[in-house]
Amino acid sequence: MGNQANTKESKSIPEPKTVSELRPISGQKAVSEMGSAWGRLPFPQLTAFLERVKILVSAGKYDFVPRRKNMQALAQYSLTVSDAKDEILGLAIGDYYRGPKEDYDAARPGDIWEFKKNIDGIQFYVKVKIVQENGEEVLKCIGFHEDYFA
Repeated sequence: MGNQANTKESKSIPEPKTVSELRPISGQKAVSEMGSAWGRLPFPQLTAFLERVKILVSAGKYDFVPRRKNMQALAQYSLTVSDAKDEILGLAIGDYYRGPKEDYDAARPGDIWEFKKNIDGIQFYVKVKIVQENGEEVLKCIGFHEDYFA
């Protein structure tokens, strides 16, 4: 046995450069099965956006838009606005659906990002964007309801 140190050689795993290089997480579809939008989005852009989302929401710079569809979904599934906030904090690369894309409303500039997230066995559609309000960035949740096209 002697004084031989256990020297495991660690293999460096390269970071993916695009979302299409990702491997599926247990229970998720492979990236190639997720749709054509995956291959077009640079991985660093999505990663940076999700990091920004977490920073803004954690700092209280978050606004849930109480549209009727959003509020009905919360009521139907016994969720609160705080629950929606927690789900948004938990958004991951595997939840990505599409974006960024310009908001159709020219009066509200900013890119819209869309996600599909499984919450207690129900597929939810989540639409968010980062906006400027009073000189500060705020994450707006403009869509949070069951995904009718799942």
